[in-house]
Amino acid sequence: MSFLNKIWWLLPLLITIFSGILCPAMGTVLITHKRLLQVNLISHCVLPGLALALAIGIHPSIGGVISGLTGAVIAESLTNKKSENYEAVMNTILAGMLGLGVLISLY
Repeated sequence: MSFLNKIWWLLPLLITIFSGILCPAMGTVLITHKRLLQVNLISHCVLPGLALALAIGIHPSIGGVISGLTGAVIAESLTNKKSENYEAVMNTILAGMLGLGVLISLY
């Protein structure tokens, strides 16, 4: 039996530990900077990436990360924190990406 077969559990454990540290830290930073809509937007933007990644046969995590980052960049490019349309832009992109994810996952 090879060494890699004995430690098959190490990679999932490291990924879980990394995610368990990074995700709450990012959420805490965004919430303390009063960016609660940004946190909500990123979480809803992940769905289309997951569905599309599964459809084209790549790992869902890759699609989710790319889709979440894309949604955040689009939202930040359309608005800045001081403008009055901040909430409108965030909610529009949030609803649009969520709807797109549902439509992609139906097919």
